[in-house]
Amino acid sequence: MPLVSNRTKQWIGDLKMNGTVKSIAFTPDSKHLLSSGSDGRVYVWDLSTRDCVHSFTDEGCLLGTSLAVAPNNKYVACGSDCGVVNVYDGQCLTSERPTPLKSIMNLTTSISCASFNPSSELLAFSSKLNKGALRLLHFPSLTVFSNWPQQNSPLGHVSSLDISPQGTYLSVGNDKGRALLYRLNHYCKGTSSA
Repeated sequence: MPLVSNRTKQWIGDLKMNGTVKSIAFTPDSKHLLSSGSDGRVYVWDLSTRDCVHSFTDEGCLLGTSLAVAPNNKYVACGSDCGVVNVYDGQCLTSERPTPLKSIMNLTTSISCASFNPSSELLAFSSKLNKGALRLLHFPSLTVFSNWPQQNSPLGHVSSLDISPQGTYLSVGNDKGRALLYRLNHYCKGTSSA
């Protein structure tokens, strides 16, 4: 994995792991980088020394496809090619054999994207292989919202997603080249309605 300086936009080094890199995620303090890929392991890199300081096997994973770290650093979500999202507590960054808090099996195809909201109360995850394959997971209950998306939601094949910095909107990019914007009403406290 090549490292590029955000300030100078120049190459500053490489990180090498076993297998092919499929996904990366920074910790909230930007001191560590997580990577996963073709060997089913998650690697934790210290960016100041560029050393791998820890790695663990994502339970049941053969090919890691997506990673997300909660802004409060309490949760790590690992998506795999079989559609499972394993949610770990922050101890997985140091534990040799962590056990997922929960394995989310609501999708059946490879997880393409995962993103936490700023308060770490919500995880959005999707697969671009099936139409409408997007789910929202609530924290700390670890339950998937059953009321959205609905059958008639015009999501298409979700190729990208993210949650706004205030956590009030979910943006979804799809295979038709559209960017859909959904208001997350529960998280709109203190914001004005348009």
